[in-house]
Amino acid sequence: RIAAGALPPEAAVVLPAHELSAPEDEADAGPTHDDSDDEFVDVKDVAHIMNRYRPSSAVSSDDEESEEEEEAPSDPAEPPATATPDPGQPQSLRALYEQTCKRLKCKPNSNLVKKLPLDPALNETVQEVDVSVNYFGPTGLQALLLVLEAMPKVDTLHLNDMALDNEDVQNVAAAAAKHPTLTHVNLSNNPKVSLMSARAVLGLVAENPNIRRLELHGTHVGEDVMKKIEEQLQQNAARQTAAS
Repeated sequence: RIAAGALPPEAAVVLPAHELSAPEDEADAGPTHDDSDDEFVDVKDVAHIMNRYRPSSAVSSDDEESEEEEEAPSDPAEPPATATPDPGQPQSLRALYEQTCKRLKCKPNSNLVKKLPLDPALNETVQEVDVSVNYFGPTGLQALLLVLEAMPKVDTLHLNDMALDNEDVQNVAAAAAKHPTLTHVNLSNNPKVSLMSARAVLGLVAENPNIRRLELHGTHVGEDVMKKIEEQLQQNAARQTAAS
């Protein structure tokens, strides 16, 4: 900016010639000064006068800077809202299993993840779950049993050779006793299972009449318990035959 009183020669205010020269008859009398004939430029008009003599590019540049200074800073863009999953939307068995493991804070079994379908439309096609010769741990087994409830047509569950103990078998029995389509449960070759699981396995075959096969060889539930289980399985089979 150029301050008032420091105007460059090309930007000086030039008045008409007749207003600058004195009359001829007063030339010898010496210079006189009449305040009424002088023109004064107000300081606040200097900027306007300067703009008249400045290059157009400089004026437009200043105007743009002034507009930029007057623009209020825009608020930062808000992040896009995250889509909320529809609770009524069906989930695939794989997604359900992974979410259940996350909720229970246990690592998903990689073999089971590969076997479970990704398409929710295939949930009803699963008829057999075989995770034998795998170690899940108590929490991992609980996650599997919760996902088992979402398999409406599964009829066979293989849990043999998994180092299950009595508490594991009790949890399996409680879940299988309520499942409407399960008919075959394989708990064989789990030597930690003992007579303490007798009540749980007997309750399974008694409460769920659809169970027609329960494998317990390679465990220590005892011969007497095995015989009672076999008798109950025969009754279940007879009922199924009569109902059909």
